[in-house]
Amino acid sequence: MLLCVLISSAFWTAAAQEITIAVSANARFAVEEIISVYAQGNPAVKVQMVAGSSGKLTAQILNHAPFHIFLSADTSYPQQIYRTGLALEPPKVYAYGKLVWWSLAVNSADGILPLLRDKSLRRIAIANPRIAPYGKQAMAVIQALAPELESKLIYGRSVNQVNQYVLTNAVRLALTSQSVLYSTDGKNKGHWTYVDSTLYAPIAQSAVIIKTDNHQALQATLQFYDFLYSAQAAAIFRKFGYRLP
Repeated sequence: MLLCVLISSAFWTAAAQEITIAVSANARFAVEEIISVYAQGNPAVKVQMVAGSSGKLTAQILNHAPFHIFLSADTSYPQQIYRTGLALEPPKVYAYGKLVWWSLAVNSADGILPLLRDKSLRRIAIANPRIAPYGKQAMAVIQALAPELESKLIYGRSVNQVNQYVLTNAVRLALTSQSVLYSTDGKNKGHWTYVDSTLYAPIAQSAVIIKTDNHQALQATLQFYDFLYSAQAAAIFRKFGYRLP
C-alpha cells in the first residue's frame, strides 16, 4: 500500500511539472518576470507562455487549445470563454492597463495634437481593434481626437507587432501599451506621452482558469493562478506600469 502511495505521489509531481498559459501581448513582459520569480520558489512546476492578441488566443481556446490559464487584455474575452463553459470560474481582474503615444522619431512633449496634424506624419500604428483590446481603445482615442487620421493607421496583430513597427522605424508614432516602456524592448528608448484616460474606456485585464480533466495539471494551475494575485506578482505588475484592482 505504501508503495502505491509513493508511486501515485511521484506521478502527480511529474504530471504537474508543466502548464501552459495564454497571455495577452501587452502583459508578456510582466508575466515573463512573474514566471521567473514563481519558478524560484516552485522548481517542480514549469510554466510555459504563449503570447498573442486576446482575440486570437480566445479563438484558440474556444477550439480547445491546450492552455491552462488565459490572461486577457480585457474582461469580455474571458467572459466569453466562461459563458461557453470552458472556464472554471468567472473572470477576475489582475491589472488595469494604460495607453501611451510612443515614438523613436518624434517628441510629443509640446502636445500630441500638433504632432498629429503634422503632414509629415504619414503612418500611425495601433493594434488591430477587431482582435486586440488595446487596439479597440486606441481606435476610440483616434476617433475622439482626429477621426480624419484613420486613413493613416496601420494595424499590428497585437501590441507586440505595434512595438516592433516603432523599434524598426516602420512608423514614426504608435498608440501602444505603457508596459513596453518598462521592458527590455522599449526601456529608455524614444519619447512617450500618456494618453488622456478620459478618451478611452478603462482597460480591465482579467484572467480565467481553463477547465481540464487532468487533476495533476489542475493542481499546478491553481497554484500558479493564486500566485498571479499575490503581493509579489502585484509588485511586478506595478513595475510595468499597471494599476492594480
